[in-house]
Amino acid sequence: MKRLFTLLVVLMLATFTACGGGPEIDGSSDEAFKNSITEVRNSLEPEKASEFDKALMVIGFKSMGNVMSSMKSPEDMMAKMKKDLDGKNAEQVMKMAKEIREESKKK
Repeated sequence: MKRLFTLLVVLMLATFTACGGGPEIDGSSDEAFKNSITEVRNSLEPEKASEFDKALMVIGFKSMGNVMSSMKSPEDMMAKMKKDLDGKNAEQVMKMAKEIREESKKK
């Protein structure tokens, strides 16, 4: 019975770890941001890494558009992007980009 309980706990932990989404983006500094994006990208299969890169471009272009419309600096754009992506994993970034694409199709 004790072995069964131990096995059940191990399986539950493995499931939660697998659903965790992998590494997350750290927006606390420019260096942490760049390093964590690389870490997230390197944790993905090649097809997903490509999708992740495209998602980052979509989010970056949206931030750039926001900066240009309000005449703010590129530093403001980078700060907003770091804030928006902080704590997100690859799946969350790709979902965010998908929502941006869908929103822009409505316009």
